[in-house]
Amino acid sequence: MRKIKCGIVGFGFIGPHHAEAMRRFGFVEVAAVCSDEPATRLKAERLNIREIR
Repeated sequence: MRKIKCGIVGFGFIGPHHAEAMRRFGFVEVAAVCSDEPATRLKAERLNIREIR
């Protein structure tokens, strides 16, 4: 099955939980996140999300 790539705008408190839930579908890859939350980079790197804005 082909993977769907998605991005998440806003990666504060609940963002990492949404990313993990989408990943569990098995056919969704969270390819990017965009947020002004100070800890965005650290949270995204823990989830192996490469694009961070």
